[in-house]
Amino acid sequence: MVDALWVPPMVRTLRDAGWSEARITSTLGLRLDQIRLQRRIPLAKYLALLELAGEVSRDPCFGLHFGATHAFNTIGLLAYIMRNSPNLGAAITNAMRYLRLHVDAAELSLAFAGPEVRLIYRLTDPSIPPCRYYSEV
Repeated sequence: MVDALWVPPMVRTLRDAGWSEARITSTLGLRLDQIRLQRRIPLAKYLALLELAGEVSRDPCFGLHFGATHAFNTIGLLAYIMRNSPNLGAAITNAMRYLRLHVDAAELSLAFAGPEVRLIYRLTDPSIPPCRYYSEV
């Protein structure tokens, strides 16, 4: 499951392209309340919505543009926790700890290699197909 805070703007993208809410829900197998209200929805459905919005928008960089126009603070409680951490290290630690508030099937980790540190985000559910737009967001 994923926090569906960004579902309404993706639905707007589709509506702007002439899609009705009924067409969106039937195409993705979602209920009307799942696209109207900011509820948790299955990650696979969320990614399908993101893919559909990217295809319909005909924007090859839809994920990048969507992420750039929807501020970090719109991811709800996780953003609040990170923004109120005393420093970057604590914010990353808190993000690793509380990521499940935003998405169940993902994890954050740190990898240290000499002077480099990498922040790694990965989906943990092998049944979820990769989604380029999700990575770009």
